[in-house]
Amino acid sequence: MTILGSSAILSLGISYSVTGGTGPTGPVGPTGATGPGLTGNTGANIIGITLENRYIITTFSNGQTYGTGNQFYGETGPAVYQIAVSNIGTGISLGYGVSGPNILLRPIKFVNNTNSILTIVENPDKVEINLQNVYSGLTVAASSSTERNFIKFNSSGAVERIPNTFGVTYDNTSGSEVRSVSFVNANIFEKVRGGGWTGTTASMFCDFSNTGVTCTINPFAQEYDELSFGAKPKVFITDFYGNTGSIVINDFTDDGNVYGFDLFVRNAKNPQNLQNRFSSNIKWPGMTPPCFSVDGSTCDIKISFFGLQGNWYATAIPLSSNCLTRLFETGCSTTKIVAKSFTSSLFGACCKSDGTCEETIAANCSGFFHGVGTTCGNTFSSICDIPGVCCRKIIVDGVEYIETISDQLTCSDCLGLTGETTKFAGNYTTTTTTNCSDVFNRIGACCDGKGNCSVISYEECLARKGFYQGDSSSCFNLYGFNVCSSGTGPCCVDGNCNESNYLSCFDLNGFYLGSGQTCGSFTCPTEISCLGYINGIPITPGTSYGGGIVVGVFNPGVSKILGAKELFSPSGFTLINKGLTFTSELYTSFLDNTAYGITKDCSNINESYLIIVYPYDLAVDSLGNIRNPETEVYKDKTFIWGSTASSWGPLLDNGGNYFDVSIPEKDYRLTHLNFSEGYWSTGFTGATQAEQGNVFSNTFPTCQQSVIYGNGGIQRIFSKSPNNLHGVWYSSWGIYNTIRAISAVNAHVRKVNDSLGYYSWTEFAGFTGINAFIAARKISDGITSSTQGITGNVSYMTDWYLPSHDEFGFIAANTVSDFGFNINQVLIGNAQALNGIYWTSTGTFDYNKNEGIYTGVKPTPGSVAIAMEIDINGNIENYKTIKSNRTTKHKVRPIRAIRCDQLVSPAKLLTVPPVYSERNKNINQTIIFEQL
Repeated sequence: MTILGSSAILSLGISYSVTGGTGPTGPVGPTGATGPGLTGNTGANIIGITLENRYIITTFSNGQTYGTGNQFYGETGPAVYQIAVSNIGTGISLGYGVSGPNILLRPIKFVNNTNSILTIVENPDKVEINLQNVYSGLTVAASSSTERNFIKFNSSGAVERIPNTFGVTYDNTSGSEVRSVSFVNANIFEKVRGGGWTGTTASMFCDFSNTGVTCTINPFAQEYDELSFGAKPKVFITDFYGNTGSIVINDFTDDGNVYGFDLFVRNAKNPQNLQNRFSSNIKWPGMTPPCFSVDGSTCDIKISFFGLQGNWYATAIPLSSNCLTRLFETGCSTTKIVAKSFTSSLFGACCKSDGTCEETIAANCSGFFHGVGTTCGNTFSSICDIPGVCCRKIIVDGVEYIETISDQLTCSDCLGLTGETTKFAGNYTTTTTTNCSDVFNRIGACCDGKGNCSVISYEECLARKGFYQGDSSSCFNLYGFNVCSSGTGPCCVDGNCNESNYLSCFDLNGFYLGSGQTCGSFTCPTEISCLGYINGIPITPGTSYGGGIVVGVFNPGVSKILGAKELFSPSGFTLINKGLTFTSELYTSFLDNTAYGITKDCSNINESYLIIVYPYDLAVDSLGNIRNPETEVYKDKTFIWGSTASSWGPLLDNGGNYFDVSIPEKDYRLTHLNFSEGYWSTGFTGATQAEQGNVFSNTFPTCQQSVIYGNGGIQRIFSKSPNNLHGVWYSSWGIYNTIRAISAVNAHVRKVNDSLGYYSWTEFAGFTGINAFIAARKISDGITSSTQGITGNVSYMTDWYLPSHDEFGFIAANTVSDFGFNINQVLIGNAQALNGIYWTSTGTFDYNKNEGIYTGVKPTPGSVAIAMEIDINGNIENYKTIKSNRTTKHKVRPIRAIRCDQLVSPAKLLTVPPVYSERNKNINQTIIFEQL
């Protein structure tokens, strides 16, 4: 696989990726689901990775064998790179590309030179660069204006630029052969950019403000100077000089290539909101980004990025000793775990009965597997020498007994007992807490393939169609991450299994079978995760089901959407934008952990669900009945969103009494309804007033913020602060927006006043006619599609509702010509294509007006809501996101959803209440809200 732009720099003294001795045999390699996968759709599998004569040799199933050309030594030895050169360019960056079996280099400027050998030897005290068989001129130059193009290791082993260096010139114009040219204590010749050194460049810009430093990196930008020749930087260095820092990496569109670059971060402190350290488009091992500083001490870090299928993946290693074991701490203040990488998520220590230990994957362990991420240790402190419970199975007079021998035996001692049937329970286990029956009776972690884990018996796991992780296995690995939704392991898509990162697997709607497992240990299910079969009906994008058309699986935080990135993404938001119309961008959606109403902890936050869109734009006749706008006479096919009053109403029971969500600690009337639709500012006027509070962190909360009152769906509701950029409205949870908007209409129509005085009926939206929310509720929730025959809808399908910004953005992305599946290609000719401006359920504020501002009294509600424009031709430049006046009329296209995990929220968070003014229509009027 070619990684375009990857850097060859290793940090002196850091040996995380260098091991001595014999290397491990790797697992079956990935074939890649689409395009830029690690080996492609039809690529060969990796069947072996071996260490031969200190070279890593990779063997593929098609018989081809590739060697890295890199010799790997132990921690105190040098790392030697020997690379054949066949087509040298005019730039100065290593790893420029590949032509056949040769790696194309741009390390220095050559003149008429081919078929040379470049050798880089890194020793603890120096870097030697040797060019053998140089037949003509060679120039390595730098000047004060281009010094940023060279980097070196200083005496402390840190990477830095070369100051005031004019380079070294060797000119052999006579043509005589030079066997070797050596630059001792010299430089790695990489194209480098450093934030703040020489001002703005095309590829890196650091913005200094009173809130800290934000460095934005565009690794695709070409740089031009005396030595650049349009090269793209492969190494970035940014020194924050003790300021708080944020790193933003520009998004990129999947083009079939894989990209890579290195970033060195120095002297940075964590921002006040830890989530703002890195842009949200970066995926980290275990979803844990590194700390910039720990307990106030800065951590110098090397971060290696690689881009695959439009996503950035990153691993980090510490370069400063104070952070060697503290780089990935929770809150960056409490010792927890050590440096991690994606590849380390596969391996763990395996102790054998003969007393030996090897680091391998779970499936290849013939002894006791200690868990993903564990290591054997050294001769004097081996993981196999730690005692724990040893269980034994014996038969006395024909009766089988399971008993505990001792908790003072090591793993090897236990497994090595001759004539005994034994099992080891784990290091440090004790007789008081270990159930040997569970150890022998195959009780362990069971993954459901969709990220959820439970500890049950092997038989029950199989009965649930789950994926058993092993006897006495735990749902959480050494680092506390859920083994069913972290790391790398088998992924089943369309019945085929490949090794995959868990996020990539979920993004492909696959079943993820567990971190550290292998494809050979499982049989792929015949159905597909979420997509697949529902009551025997195959479900794929474009399928008719539940009265609508399946768009696809929306996975918040993973799926791409087409919308207002600067309003609804932490990586897009910079300052308050007072504009009302935004060009829609394609970006990764934000996962709002306060949404969706399901009880989940932060180790399992996959919220994916099928989105089903109604086949037609809504249209009604003069009596308010739904009509097909393509074939029937109608009166209205556009609708207002609401009025100038609040559209966030209290939940009422069938009798019109207050019946809202509650938890022991909080009263929703006081925490939310008392602020109308919420507030974005605590000042009187001006967008900058939003910066007075925690509006950014409240708008984009972390999972830890969302569970301050508990893991339940209702508890998460209370963790959402009304003080954020869009108040109480959700950008991603359309059904809950719809529930509140219908409740506001009902409160006004029924003239409901709060008994405690927190609200009166006059505060809520009232109007004559049909608004967008009421129109969406005119579609019967009971309708089915012809594909279902007489089979009804599944019980875990939602009601029809007005989609949120993110949900409609997912639909919009699936109408773009080059995105992939195009829902409009199904709708054209079969129903009605999406075209024009549509309302979403996401309300917001006009920052130019005196609304959504809290000054001690109830804020004025918003006057605008989010509408989104779709181009029937799929031209992405014509897609717009608009803060539209709520009394403007736009089209309405409702959706409904089916959660992939089939979990159901509490009724108050899932079921849209009957529209009271429609009570005589007999549509969706089932009485559901009764006082308990």
